[in-house]
Amino acid sequence: PTDEALTRAMCALWKSLGYSVAGILYPINEVYGESFNLQLRGSCSELGVGVISMPFVSGTEAGVSLAVNAIADVKMNVGVIAVSSTFDVQLLMPMVLKTGLLGTGTAWGITDSITVDDLVALPLEVRAAIDGLLFYATAGGAESIPQFLHFAALRWPTFNASRFNAEWPAPF
Repeated sequence: PTDEALTRAMCALWKSLGYSVAGILYPINEVYGESFNLQLRGSCSELGVGVISMPFVSGTEAGVSLAVNAIADVKMNVGVIAVSSTFDVQLLMPMVLKTGLLGTGTAWGITDSITVDDLVALPLEVRAAIDGLLFYATAGGAESIPQFLHFAALRWPTFNASRFNAEWPAPF
């Protein structure tokens, strides 16, 4: 499956928050990061949100450092890290903090390829700085999710999806 729905939702959220430029850090030559980058660029382009793509060589401190320093020079409102390696997150996040990109009015998020457990392994000062980090993931409804059942039973009949996105279908 592609990340089209997720990237469209991310770009729509950013646009609704008034963000005009997003930055993405992703590993070069890794299918997940490269495909996520392409999807994000396409989705944001449709909504008028610019995307600065910054690939890096996965697993190397020098490669990650070059990408983080380069993206620090860009005037962006929101950043996203699209990696599938815990090691890359552990390299990236401290460097992003060191450049001053965390806590300076730039919102950061990670994709659903990284778990909360991956973030718990980060140094304490990095965990404090990423408090409130956005976690982007697609989620569907399922009978095993009580919140979904509640929504489906009580709110779906009157839910006005077009209020959030004119392309969403009306309830049926």
